[in-house]
Amino acid sequence: MIEKNTMFRVFAEKADKFSISVVRRDCEEEAIKFMGYKEILAITGVRGGGKTYLMYLLMKHLADKGVPGNNILYLNFEDERLALLEPSDLERLCSWFLEFSNASGKLYFFLDEIQNVPIWEKWLSRMYEKVKFVISGSNSRLLSSEIATALTGRSVELTIYPFSFKEFVYLKEGSLPKLAETYRAEVLARVSRHFQEYIEVGGFPEVLMYGKKDLLQEYYKAILLRDIIRRYAIRRKDHIERISLYLM
Repeated sequence: MIEKNTMFRVFAEKADKFSISVVRRDCEEEAIKFMGYKEILAITGVRGGGKTYLMYLLMKHLADKGVPGNNILYLNFEDERLALLEPSDLERLCSWFLEFSNASGKLYFFLDEIQNVPIWEKWLSRMYEKVKFVISGSNSRLLSSEIATALTGRSVELTIYPFSFKEFVYLKEGSLPKLAETYRAEVLARVSRHFQEYIEVGGFPEVLMYGKKDLLQEYYKAILLRDIIRRYAIRRKDHIERISLYLM
């Protein structure tokens, strides 16, 4: 069981999420459309693909549209302070948040790494008529088929991927070159350099935005070991490793 004062401290830290700089994504328009649905928005995708940053973008969108900050809650359930969270604590989450924020009107809960909470799907299924939920999770337990089973038609799913080359160029240039400009030698050379870099480092947002190339190895290990080998109980780990290296 978690203490109320601990939750209040976590609540107090969510304000800085509105000021985090995020890069616009091609999936933004569709995500914003889903925010108008009463159903739970489940953001899925590869580990490190930008699910959390999309949550930040949606929170900023709500704030820009005039939704009071007191009505928006972001929780990341990988926070060690939430490790003791029990199903009974979820029942108190809304009342605690209302007591803390003094919010009135529609509530928006962004729940990151939701799969770390026991029987989370039962609580969401019961509460989604009252609260707009946006959930995400990088763990292989949170797959589309499992979401559909757990939430039985109460959710819509948005799968996102690492940056496309178009998004990569936008990140590097701040805009996309017009078609007529791509015939100019200097523009073509610049885009070619971007493409070479894109081939080498890929499109994982954290890697590109902060130059953390060492994360690529961590993503590789996590996806291979946790999301594939462990999930499907593959005994010949060496075979999968060789196949993955061959494909790369």
